[in-house]
Amino acid sequence: MRYVLILLVLMFANVAQALNCEKVPDCTSLGYFQEEDTDCEKDGFMYCPFDKSYKRCVHYNCAALGFTESDKTSWCNDIASCPSNASYTLCKRKAVQCKVGDVYYADDTCGSSNNLDTTKIPVGVVFYVTADGRHGRVLAFDELQGAYSVMDSISTELPLFTCEQMLDGLKKGNSDLYDGQAQTQKVAALDPQSAAAMALNYVPQGIDPDTPYTGKGNWYLPTLGEWEWLYDHEFTAFTDKCPISSGGNNHANIPILPVLKKLGKSGMRADRFWSINLFSSKQAFYFGTTYGDIDSNLLLYQYYIRPIMKF
Repeated sequence: MRYVLILLVLMFANVAQALNCEKVPDCTSLGYFQEEDTDCEKDGFMYCPFDKSYKRCVHYNCAALGFTESDKTSWCNDIASCPSNASYTLCKRKAVQCKVGDVYYADDTCGSSNNLDTTKIPVGVVFYVTADGRHGRVLAFDELQGAYSVMDSISTELPLFTCEQMLDGLKKGNSDLYDGQAQTQKVAALDPQSAAAMALNYVPQGIDPDTPYTGKGNWYLPTLGEWEWLYDHEFTAFTDKCPISSGGNNHANIPILPVLKKLGKSGMRADRFWSINLFSSKQAFYFGTTYGDIDSNLLLYQYYIRPIMKF
């Protein structure tokens, strides 16, 4: 009898193990498909080990996809490599050569305000460019208004600056003070009603929200350094304590103001505008356009917002 019981225990144990076997993975969930891929080389497929009717391409016909072996660095700003052969590349975004005061268009091109292209939709004005003119910043035509955050405090994982650190960072070119795109995305994710979210969701008038490079998701809240570029300030004139006054251009004579007026767009009102930079978890820096001053205030304050984008 004892041996019968042992045998029964072993039998049920085996049944339990069989019932607990993991399900065979689904080929589609592993990235395999049954549809034909005409861009793939004849022998460039890998087959699903669980069902050979499913496959995926691991060696694309790069030339057929439009990739070439030519050097594109002199005229392209965004170069993609072919997945199966990195020597073949494709230009995703052609380089532009812009000047401060140029009109920026929805199709990711720029041109002089003295020779407007009436077949295109202007989305802003270039206010800063690198030495070669291939990269820079564009000021939106529209002003928005809102709190930096509807929360009274925000994640301290974001970079914080005292006034002294901020001034030192501006002089030394700290990237957190000169490129607000990534910080805007982080703040918008933390607070969907924030000034950052408003800037990120901004869409220039007359264009589709999904327009590449100039539509929704490409605009952001400026850093203090980007505000200073707009006002063409020299940081050596700054004092070392808040409020910091640059003693530079005020809202009435920013370099691109004549272009804005020519286009019938609003200039910069004499008021306070949010930057993306934080003083603490409860305060953010703003830029005063009356005299180009910088100070901080509580996140819940309602200040103006002027989105920018980069190219």
